[in-house]
Amino acid sequence: MDRSEDSHKVDESARTTPIPHLRGTHLHPAPLYPGTSDATADWDAAEARFAGSLPRHDTAVLLRLDVAPPA
Repeated sequence: MDRSEDSHKVDESARTTPIPHLRGTHLHPAPLYPGTSDATADWDAAEARFAGSLPRHDTAVLLRLDVAPPA
């Protein structure tokens, strides 16, 4: 595969998920398992959108959504 094809490849390890019923709720995603993970997790309270990525597309992570004080 040449570089031009690689630049259009979809990142299978990243996902964004809307959760409308939690709009405005300030959450902090915290990894539970595995404890040492390169996964990322972000919550956008205004947009009610969870975004996460994994180090590889064939892995998983268990998260807890803690209620956080408003910023």
